[in-house]
Amino acid sequence: MINLCKYASLLAAALLLTTGCGKEKTEFGKDYVSKVPSNAFKLMSFNVRYQNANDNAAGHGWAKRKEGVFEMLKTERPLLMGVQECLADQRHDIIEKTKYSAIGVGRDDGKEKGEMMAIFYLQDSLTVVKWGTFWLSATPELVSKGWDAACYRTCTWAHFKHKRLNKEFFYFNTHLDHKGSVARSESMKLIISKMKELNPGGLPCVLTGDFNSTEDNAIFDELHTIMKSARKTAGVSDSYATSNGFKSSVSGSIIDHIFYSGGLNAVEYKTVRDSWKNIDYISDHYPVYAIFTF
Repeated sequence: MINLCKYASLLAAALLLTTGCGKEKTEFGKDYVSKVPSNAFKLMSFNVRYQNANDNAAGHGWAKRKEGVFEMLKTERPLLMGVQECLADQRHDIIEKTKYSAIGVGRDDGKEKGEMMAIFYLQDSLTVVKWGTFWLSATPELVSKGWDAACYRTCTWAHFKHKRLNKEFFYFNTHLDHKGSVARSESMKLIISKMKELNPGGLPCVLTGDFNSTEDNAIFDELHTIMKSARKTAGVSDSYATSNGFKSSVSGSIIDHIFYSGGLNAVEYKTVRDSWKNIDYISDHYPVYAIFTF
């Protein structure tokens, strides 16, 4: 005969581990291994840090870090990943060493020049229905710099179909300017407008990126009325900083975010702080991911 009291205790413990309790969130240890349910998918956002000579001299160059990035992807295996600061050579390296395909263009010419807000995805599992890139400016269809921004900034979007689950969704990936406060505010208004324009049917939608702003910033006020924060709403989550500056002692900020809407549910959120191939910092930002069910 089943011991109902014992069964109830075990069930309660299991629910506590999988869903959290109230507003409390599970802080992940390095031994945590995520399981993706069969009706779910993992989506990652990652500022990979652009390849540059100063990082090379400081011992943080892409040539040193990339093997760790490849190992991270092979281990975490997100279904798709939006990156920031990715140059064409870095995109090529990731495609060559992993099983990912990618879409996206360089922000400086709409082709290969400059940083890309590329979206990497597993072609065996996802079909790209359509995709594009727009510039965060008053002329979004042209290569252009917006408002008080220091750099060209873009947003890459895609309409995907999940082959096995027969579900469709939109994904927007961006990087807001690090200096222009007006640009960050106006960019968010533009992104919201574009999400409505490109997804008139209201399909499930995810927005990720390095926003150079914490979630309590006023630039997110309108977004919060139509999208949810995966970090704040997932049953299992954390509160670690996403920027690290290649230093464990640096006081980082939570500026990399994952937002979602439509028929999606955030099951889990994680800031991936592990070491890979004996490399403590594969970027000056940690990758973050969310696991969603439809």
